[in-house]
Amino acid sequence: MNTGVWHLVNPVGWSTSRLGAEESTRHEATPKVVAFLSNRKPNTAALQSVLGKRLEERGYRVRFYEKESAALAATGALLDRVALDCGRVVNGTGD
Repeated sequence: MNTGVWHLVNPVGWSTSRLGAEESTRHEATPKVVAFLSNRKPNTAALQSVLGKRLEERGYRVRFYEKESAALAATGALLDRVALDCGRVVNGTGD
């Protein structure tokens, strides 16, 4: 029996912030604010709504944002707004 070789991969990424020192301080003050960024595909809003309610039950504040179109990337302005308003982001799809 060939068991092969397993490689453990850490799924947690890192970010390089485009925020300045003042904005960075504000960002650190909002870790309990979670953003849900919708890609506007079917079922995304329903899924994010359920998850948002569960987070609110655990003491998080939740905010919802949407891209202009499922076919286009989120604009820099939208990403900057989310980064300033929230400490965490859930970016998902409802496919």
